[in-house]
Amino acid sequence: MHATSAVSNTMETHFQPQPLQPTGQISISPRWALAALLFSGAALATFRLAGSAADDDDDIINKASFSAFTITSKEQVSPTAFILSIRVSKAAGGPVDSQRIGQAWAHGLWSVEIKQPQLQIARHYTPLPPPPPPPFTKSVGGDPNGGKAQAEAGSGSGCRDDELRFLIRKMDGGEMSNYLSKLRVGDQVWLRGPHLGFDVGRRLGEARDVVFLAGGTGIAPALQAAHRLLDSRPSTGVAVGDEKPTVSIMWANRRAVDALGREQRQIPVRKGWFGLGGGAKTETPQRDEGNQSSFARQILSMKKQHGKHFDISYFVDEEKSFISAKDLVAILSRPQTTASSGLASPAKSCPWHSATSVARLPNDNDAERVSDCSCKRTAPGDRLGAELFCVSGPDGFIEAYAGPKRWQEGNEMQGAVQGLLGSMKKSRPGEMDDWLVLKL
Repeated sequence: MHATSAVSNTMETHFQPQPLQPTGQISISPRWALAALLFSGAALATFRLAGSAADDDDDIINKASFSAFTITSKEQVSPTAFILSIRVSKAAGGPVDSQRIGQAWAHGLWSVEIKQPQLQIARHYTPLPPPPPPPFTKSVGGDPNGGKAQAEAGSGSGCRDDELRFLIRKMDGGEMSNYLSKLRVGDQVWLRGPHLGFDVGRRLGEARDVVFLAGGTGIAPALQAAHRLLDSRPSTGVAVGDEKPTVSIMWANRRAVDALGREQRQIPVRKGWFGLGGGAKTETPQRDEGNQSSFARQILSMKKQHGKHFDISYFVDEEKSFISAKDLVAILSRPQTTASSGLASPAKSCPWHSATSVARLPNDNDAERVSDCSCKRTAPGDRLGAELFCVSGPDGFIEAYAGPKRWQEGNEMQGAVQGLLGSMKKSRPGEMDDWLVLKL
């Protein structure tokens, strides 16, 4: 999704009253009069369009205007990152649930705009999937309910459609992240959307593998994809038969404290002098899930629930651990990936499975794409679809691994696959033919 793009708030125009002119005759040229008339007509049409969209629509969120949501919790999950949970403001009226948000979850990848009202700017943020249930807490002081040790954290079956959660990292010089970091529980935030992105289910088709290279908060769309493909399991658009696809995430962070949900590493412990008392051995500290953040518990819960179908590996800059070509080759050549051969070669004109066509797409909004798949089965047992290789995160991260997106006629196009993945395609011809690279 568009985690770093800036969008001006053009739907809200503030007209400042002008001082009265002194009494007297004022001469206005016909050219300026015509310009003023055209401007006022366009402004009135824009105002009516935005107003009618909001007046005729009783959903809690829309693309025409910003809707008020209230912060219900704010959880610090690392020194620089926090989870912001929001719910539609009661004063906004309307239904409890949102049909649009429900449709967005069913679609797959999506984002919303959050507005900074002082600077009149907005940024796209990707909602996290519904959280897992809170861990069981032992009773405190004889209270069978565990006292007040555990706050409400949502249900494992999913949160209501008027509740949204975001992973936000406070960045130096980041107007939006710094603004959100200063808000408190009970404050309001303003949202517009939802904005739908790639339909990962339809693009995967009958293939079975999705790989995500995620940088920083780019983990959010990766979890959205896993939620769509593994949790929701719609009857069509996901793998063949009852076999679930595999979602593998390679998550890169600058600091170890941001590698949330990572299993605790082994710690060498030496007992006694000169090796006496058992010598050197390795112990793994017990993980107390009650002390884990809701985000870490979400990842651990997905691992437990989906087993081999959900995998996440961690790479940390300060530990000199980076996603390399060797790592990418390893994930491309693993047994479950090579066993999924048998995909029909995509038609070059197919906007869903052809890398050539995807590079020229004007945007990532698959919900408004009307073209059908033009791929054909050429042999018995051929499957239609493409293994997905998604790259999400800051612009520099995407460019390093997949190359930059391309702007043309005001549209942000995918552009050709370059970067490390582009080099691999050239040096290992045929090995990535079944893979479709998507830049988020």
